[in-house]
Amino acid sequence: MDNIEILGRIIRSTIGVIGRRTSESYATLIVRTLLKNLETKYSFLEHIDIKNEKFKETVDVVNIKIDINDADPKKMGQMINEFIRKITISMGKSAGYFFIKEIKEDLPPNYEYILREIDVDFDFLQMEYITERKSSFKFGIQNTDILKNVFKALYNIMDYEYGRRNSISKLREIIKQYSTEYNVLNHVRINDTSAIQGVDPVSVDVMVNETDEEEIGKAIQKIFQEINKMFGERGGIRFIEKIKNNLNFDYMFKLEEIGVNLNVLQLGYERVVKMVIKALIDVLSEASSQSYAILCVENVIEKTKENYPFLSNIKIDKIRYNESENAISITENIDNIRPTEMGRSIQSLIDKLIKSLGDAAGADFVNRFRERLGNAYLIRIEEMGVNLHMIELKQNLIF
Repeated sequence: MDNIEILGRIIRSTIGVIGRRTSESYATLIVRTLLKNLETKYSFLEHIDIKNEKFKETVDVVNIKIDINDADPKKMGQMINEFIRKITISMGKSAGYFFIKEIKEDLPPNYEYILREIDVDFDFLQMEYITERKSSFKFGIQNTDILKNVFKALYNIMDYEYGRRNSISKLREIIKQYSTEYNVLNHVRINDTSAIQGVDPVSVDVMVNETDEEEIGKAIQKIFQEINKMFGERGGIRFIEKIKNNLNFDYMFKLEEIGVNLNVLQLGYERVVKMVIKALIDVLSEASSQSYAILCVENVIEKTKENYPFLSNIKIDKIRYNESENAISITENIDNIRPTEMGRSIQSLIDKLIKSLGDAAGADFVNRFRERLGNAYLIRIEEMGVNLHMIELKQNLIF
């Protein structure tokens, strides 16, 4: 792929991501200004012209002359790295924690590998940004702060969708519903601001500061996923954007730190199944070779697909497996499968794998699987009806 294609797509993706957060005109202005400033260092940027007008189907605001293909690809990579760093800093708090990740995800899948050939690694750029921000993360956010700000954000989001009275009622119902499972929710109160003048919409008991942060994260993850389901078609990426708009970077970073995964809210079954398969392979790889682990999982998929034919669409690329879960592909859309059916297939898959391994699985296989999969995905598969506790009980009877 030549320079004109690579750079053109990165610029358009950057404008698109900034435009969603601000406006298209602002996005084109900030990108055009930054590229102009970089032109003194990278002369090949003189071949780029960004028009000051909105995106239209018939008009491309980014024009690049073919002469840019003569530029050294490695030099192009250096420029892209500097461009991403500077654009993120210039956006300030408007960039937010997921800014670089959103630009990466807007690019076609094959671009990640192409960019790495010219030393551009979006994962590294994001980690670099996180590390710099973390070093300036001077003040401590306590559990009371996390819960209060999260529930105030949810209150504002739901107020807009359902009105004040309904939003108060719905939040109280959800908190009550899960307060037994997540004790920390017993210390969160949603106040009726219309009944008591000047009261804060959310109150949190100070004793929650003694609670382990991981427990706070689990409770918040569950609440997010329940409200996202309640929103239906208005959920997913739109709900995620509303959360980001209502919480600043520091709180978004803190949520990530305590295990809250917003991306799960927009995921279909395909991503969930991929992560389940990857977690199973990774757990098995701890005590054997990766190739053996993949073979074991493939054999169990082959057996399980007799009852759940859609599992035959799962393919594992052994050569590319080290790259990421992208090495696991699902050849047909499975998002239309009924949730209970998908849950039963996952349950059967895990159950059969443990039985096939026998003593080799180890007594703590399920716990290691939980750790690998992560809390957000665990909640997702539990919603589908997967009962890991039942599998664990069966496993304990064997040992």
